[in-house]
Amino acid sequence: MAVYFIQCGQDGPIKIGTAISPDMRLIALQGGHWQQLTLLAWHEGGRDAELALHARFQHLLIRGEWFAPTRELMDHIASVKPSAQSASESCDPLLPEIERYLIDQQIAATEFGRRVLGDPTLVHELRRGRECKIATRERIRAFMAAQAA
Repeated sequence: MAVYFIQCGQDGPIKIGTAISPDMRLIALQGGHWQQLTLLAWHEGGRDAELALHARFQHLLIRGEWFAPTRELMDHIASVKPSAQSASESCDPLLPEIERYLIDQQIAATEFGRRVLGDPTLVHELRRGRECKIATRERIRAFMAAQAA
């Protein structure tokens, strides 16, 4: 589990939340948001770590889990960045492409896996860290390219 910091727009509010995959959470949030969202940083931690940050920055709370992007909060996020790996390193690099495809094509993850490899658990397993062989990646990408064309 990870605690993430996602910013709305260039200088908009920052959401402090938790997710198994910050990259996937970003894609999910972006699907329902009119402004560009950016994953600023993330670090390991669960709900307790998230709630501790919410309490620490309570005076910056705008609404829900969205906080004002003050120097104090931005400094905290900057302190997280050096020790945090890129969020895309936490999951299969193909996964963000698949997630975008699922949203664009309005197809269920299980149906996608069934159509591509005959495996309805494919996307679920990728979300949990499964890695694919190069030939499998190429097959998945070829499927998405053919369907999108």
